[in-house]
Amino acid sequence: MLSKKNVLAKVHTYRGSSYRMLGKIGNALSCFFYALSLNSNDKDFIFSELQKVERNPLIISTGEVFPSHIVVLNANGSVWAFGDNSQGQCNVKEWKDIVAISANDYITIGLKEDGTCVSCGWNGLKNTGQKNVDTWKDIVAISAGGTHTIGLKKDGTVVAIGANDYGQCNVKEWKDIVAVAAGTAHTIGVKKDGTVVACGNNWKGQCNVKGWTDIVAVSASSEHTLGLKKDGTVVACGNNYYGQCDVKNWKDIIAISAGGRNSIGLTINRSLVFCGDDQYYQCSQIKKDLTYYNLKSNAISISAGGISHFAVLNMDASYYLSGFFNAKKENGNTEQIYVKDFFKKYEK
Repeated sequence: MLSKKNVLAKVHTYRGSSYRMLGKIGNALSCFFYALSLNSNDKDFIFSELQKVERNPLIISTGEVFPSHIVVLNANGSVWAFGDNSQGQCNVKEWKDIVAISANDYITIGLKEDGTCVSCGWNGLKNTGQKNVDTWKDIVAISAGGTHTIGLKKDGTVVAIGANDYGQCNVKEWKDIVAVAAGTAHTIGVKKDGTVVACGNNWKGQCNVKGWTDIVAVSASSEHTLGLKKDGTVVACGNNYYGQCDVKNWKDIIAISAGGRNSIGLTINRSLVFCGDDQYYQCSQIKKDLTYYNLKSNAISISAGGISHFAVLNMDASYYLSGFFNAKKENGNTEQIYVKDFFKKYEK
């Protein structure tokens, strides 16, 4: 049985997960949620208090596609979700005793303290059974990919459900695994000796992890994979067209998250590092806002959602969203929308 006192903190990504022990931090968090919101009239950023609720958030997880959704795990085992609920992916109100969460596209997976799993949302492309995790037992970690879901069992073996058109669910022979990450159509596993295994789609080299060593966590996106080493450095493989694999200078990293075209890292002093595509200002916007308000990042959980946005959960229980997405208007024209503005509609 998992312990809430030493919760396994999952940093969910666009197509994967990484894991880090955060320890007894839940009770230290305040119960206030704040977000930076953009005033579309004068283009000035303003702080807006969202809710005053008895929540001590530990983990934030965001889906990939837009409209998207955001899921937050609280220290008391409850879960809070907002955003797009077209497939029921935000129907987590009755969940309890949850110790880990994973969100992707239109699906949310929760890991309970007793090692069983719950799910809500769609059931995978062409109803491939991605959310059929209700019979799983002895699970210690989960990762919802773009087409499949992965569960790590306490004996070091791995289970998978969903589409297997690229062999992304071929994990039956894996053993001695300590961490997992599900990408769009590939799966990554970290072995207890620090080496890494992979299966599934490798068309951009996202499964080329054979030479990796001393890995403690992984994060998988659609076309690239990140590995966190025990010395706090990061390695990457796969598509680097946008510079999303340019992590060789990162150091003192404790958590990683791979987005569709970018990567985000959390340092030991709770600051953030980025690389990759900034088309939707998901990287530069955070830097700009922190500088403008003379703020110091105190993040505890990070999530790179697709190609367009980041979600960051802070130690003081605030969360921050950055980036843009393109929305089609009724007249057929396309309009760029701030992610923060989009989610603001759902928060109250």
